[in-house]
Amino acid sequence: MLEESGTVIEANEDRVVVETLSRSACSQCSSGSCGTSAIAKLFDFKANRVSLPNTLGASKGQQVVIGIPDALLVRASLLAYLLPLLAMFAVVLIGKTLGATDVQLAMLAPIGLLLGLALIRRSSTGVANRNKYRPSLLRFATGPAPSIDITNLVRNQS
Repeated sequence: MLEESGTVIEANEDRVVVETLSRSACSQCSSGSCGTSAIAKLFDFKANRVSLPNTLGASKGQQVVIGIPDALLVRASLLAYLLPLLAMFAVVLIGKTLGATDVQLAMLAPIGLLLGLALIRRSSTGVANRNKYRPSLLRFATGPAPSIDITNLVRNQS
């Protein structure tokens, strides 16, 4: 299960709105001297909000942990990365079978890639509204939540 902690910013007995902060992949690293860390410092933290059923009876200001199943993340990643490549290869293979020249094949490759991206977009329409693809409240977070003052981060980067 992929988990992320967040703060409940709105709550009623049926639903909660949880806010989490996006961070770079290397925010967990203590070195801070790699290239990815330097690039990540150039960009602001982004607050994400998600509305979920209030299965825990959470109230405003509480720290909660939300999660999505690992299998769902793997499936979405495979779809997002593999389908466009497969579509590109398929279009180029069809072009080669039909006797296209190398220049024509080079022009067909991006067309196949765009076709794969269009297929992903079409298949993912409405996915966010399906319950099995939405995060769920798992539990209350233990210990104090990390507090990050976004305004100071932005000022310090300038």
